[in-house]
Amino acid sequence: MIDYTITYDELIDITKHYGLGSVDKKSDLTPLLNRWYSSLPHSPDYGVYEDDLYIVELWQCWREYSRKHLLNIQKSSNTPTGSIVDNNKHIKTIVDLGCGVGLTTVLLKKMFPQCIVIGTNIAGTKQTDIAKDLAKRYGFTINTDINTLPKTDLVFASEYFEHIIDPIDHLKMLDDIMKPEKLLIANAFGTTAIGHFEYYNTPLGVLDAKTTSRLFNRTVQKLGFTNIKTKLWNSRPKYWSRVL
Repeated sequence: MIDYTITYDELIDITKHYGLGSVDKKSDLTPLLNRWYSSLPHSPDYGVYEDDLYIVELWQCWREYSRKHLLNIQKSSNTPTGSIVDNNKHIKTIVDLGCGVGLTTVLLKKMFPQCIVIGTNIAGTKQTDIAKDLAKRYGFTINTDINTLPKTDLVFASEYFEHIIDPIDHLKMLDDIMKPEKLLIANAFGTTAIGHFEYYNTPLGVLDAKTTSRLFNRTVQKLGFTNIKTKLWNSRPKYWSRVL
């Protein structure tokens, strides 16, 4: 099983070049979390993504969630026909939506060395600069304009759509642009985190996070995807395919 063994200290060494402040993985994220949620009744404070402390949030999400998702899809017991990775050795293009500093994108490139692997992130942020640094080292690319993404075989999205105020319309737009054959999505609507919303704008009006999550899954099905049953815990990531 392929792993990516970068340590937190190694990551901080990389980020020092980009003027990252003095933070460590035990830093208290409560002030940044409160700053985000207190802004929602007025106007979302997207400046939290540029705060130095956000690097800690990204690291924690990597260690606790996205890294485990990517390691689990390599297990041969995933599906009756083997691992999700083994079942997709033929694919040529992968897009990692909202890749943060690029840790997930590095692992995807290691798992699928034959693929063009693209990470997406916000232009002009420190996290994107760091991701571009890792991209040079490990052979993937960073795209800051989702409208220019290519037709894609597989899309990976770990805690991405929760950061979008209109996730259903955003999903439809991305599907129209990339026309992916398969999706690996680990949504966490309803969880409390920096950048998550309590209510979302949807085609059915403003909905709470839990209802939005159900509508999101129904929309994926309406777009022509079938949920492939796996033995992954809590179906994370959920595996969708147009190719049966």
